[in-house]
Amino acid sequence: MKLASTELLTLAAILFSGSLHAAVTFTVTESVPDGANGSGTRALSTTLGDISAPANLLTTTYTISNLDLTSVGGTLTDTIAFDITYSQTGGTGVQFNGFGNVSVRGDSGDDNQIDVGETLTAAVSLNAGLTTFGGVIGLGLVNADVGGLGPSEEWNVIHDGGTIGRTGIAERLTSFASSSFVTIQPVQSNTGNDAMNLQGFDVVINAAVPEPSSLALVSGFVGLSLLRRRR
Repeated sequence: MKLASTELLTLAAILFSGSLHAAVTFTVTESVPDGANGSGTRALSTTLGDISAPANLLTTTYTISNLDLTSVGGTLTDTIAFDITYSQTGGTGVQFNGFGNVSVRGDSGDDNQIDVGETLTAAVSLNAGLTTFGGVIGLGLVNADVGGLGPSEEWNVIHDGGTIGRTGIAERLTSFASSSFVTIQPVQSNTGNDAMNLQGFDVVINAAVPEPSSLALVSGFVGLSLLRRRR
């Protein structure tokens, strides 16, 4: 079967409209955990209500339950869950510090100071095993609140789209396009700082399904085209 050019253009337009999603978008904001050194739970908020998550390392699972996703083909009580997994290069390993921040301390080889080559990374991924919503889910980190580094120290915030150079306390909060990970990377050594912290972050979640009416139009148009060619 070969479609005429006008039919192809019409089909392409309908397919394109079918790819446009009705969506529910919300943000999970993670701030300093409610508990010292990894005890207790993390204090969280979302634009669809409050949640909590165990203060666990190296992976913390965030579960947002009882979501009303009926507008995108879900239910009144759907669940979306995601994991934040921490890793480091150099340093003494990922830990919670006394303020409850996720931290990497400088290793003993450099008098416990943070040096170039010692990094802290947080990566976000969907936890499919705990997620009940069956539609399209997109999620990504969009903000990182860096701590521990000194007022004059320089560091990089690395994400999917590139690298952002930062200096000083006033520039610790960094925003970027939705990314699967964020890495804090000092660009100076021996500045007297013994740790670098991730004090908080934002995760944007987009839950969507194709428009049912558009999908019905696509299937109907293809069926009619096939019938025409068979005749």
